[in-house]
Amino acid sequence: MFAIVLDKLAIGTISLSHQDVNNRKARIGYWISSNYWGNGYASQAFSQVINFAKLKRIEYVSSSIKDDNLASKRIWENYGAKIELINKRYFVSIDL
Repeated sequence: MFAIVLDKLAIGTISLSHQDVNNRKARIGYWISSNYWGNGYASQAFSQVINFAKLKRIEYVSSSIKDDNLASKRIWENYGAKIELINKRYFVSIDL
């Protein structure tokens, strides 16, 4: 887990969790304080965690997103994610 920091203030977190080194899979989760939404901070952190996952030889990342969180869905779309909507949740995944 990593802090997302702006001007020495932690404004959110992002993690590369549930790492399965044998199958080269992991999950990505993040949270940004609502005071900082819409500024691209989650996108920047996501990009850095994707690069970190590649360094760790992770080949597949995934997550689930509430269906009303369109900003988060767009982050994954920008990386060509496979997206499925099931029971009001988007299940997203990216082959790295």
